[in-house]
Amino acid sequence: MWIASFVMFALLAGYGAAETLPTARVLQVGSTTSMEAPPFSFYGSAQSDKEGNLFFHISAGSYRKPVVLELNRSSGDPTLFSLDDEELQTAVFHEFSVAPSGQVSILCQKMDGKFYALRFSSKGSLQEKIHLDMPDNLSIESFVAFDSGTFLVSAFYLPSASPELRGKGFMVQFDESGALRRKFNGEVGSVDLKSVSKRINDGGATIGPDGNVYLLQTNQVLVISEGGKILRRIKYQKPAALSAAKIAVSQNLLSIWLLKVGEKKNVTAEYLVIDLLTGKPFGYYVPGNDLGIAPVAVSFTSHEGFTFFDTQNGHVDLISAPLQ
Repeated sequence: MWIASFVMFALLAGYGAAETLPTARVLQVGSTTSMEAPPFSFYGSAQSDKEGNLFFHISAGSYRKPVVLELNRSSGDPTLFSLDDEELQTAVFHEFSVAPSGQVSILCQKMDGKFYALRFSSKGSLQEKIHLDMPDNLSIESFVAFDSGTFLVSAFYLPSASPELRGKGFMVQFDESGALRRKFNGEVGSVDLKSVSKRINDGGATIGPDGNVYLLQTNQVLVISEGGKILRRIKYQKPAALSAAKIAVSQNLLSIWLLKVGEKKNVTAEYLVIDLLTGKPFGYYVPGNDLGIAPVAVSFTSHEGFTFFDTQNGHVDLISAPLQ
């Protein structure tokens, strides 16, 4: 009995060495859905809610502008989440988060250096402006907003920080009022500031269907409850030249985006999918030629596989590539 109990405990805790990568499988076009939405460009990774609607930090003249666009997966109707508050017009965008319900939150920083979490209604209007008491000289890696109103922020200290802090990791959780709930000491590793600007940083986060945060790190995924407890550590391996830059969870599958910047500054992606029940790789995937040049998926679900974004035909096409 005690042996069986230990095995179950080890599985839940995520103990054990990371499994080696399986042989890569090629993703191929499964189906294409054309949207009426006109073409647009966006920065970084897209996010999605539990209904599959897609959210983008769109290009509105500058990366610094906090503007997010929702694209309804069924109708193609867009919703814009932007600021008409004069006090926040000059706020600098850091990250955004989409809760499973579809609620959008944006983490920004005013010119006085103060950080704010901005919560929006489903129609795109600003509902709440919540001050988060965080130190200066941070580079934000991950920002997650729960439906209940709590926030999790992961970052590292910039070269402009005091010498004893430079490059060190920083992770905190705030309650719905912005008050500090927990500081995670030692759970975020240091960053090599000499090389951080030369590659895509590891890191990303999402809320899974179980309501927990899945925080992506260089060689493991931390599963954190809304109460701030670390429930599990899922170890994984990846090629050294690739950066783990995005994570998605769907049913019992976890997907990690592995990105690389080429000689011509083009970004390519490969994908590691892990079975959450066993903690072992489910599959390793690379895009096929029919998905276009250097495609990067915008979302992942266990039943559709990876979804890619294309605008070459004068409108938005969403291309699904099922798991093989």
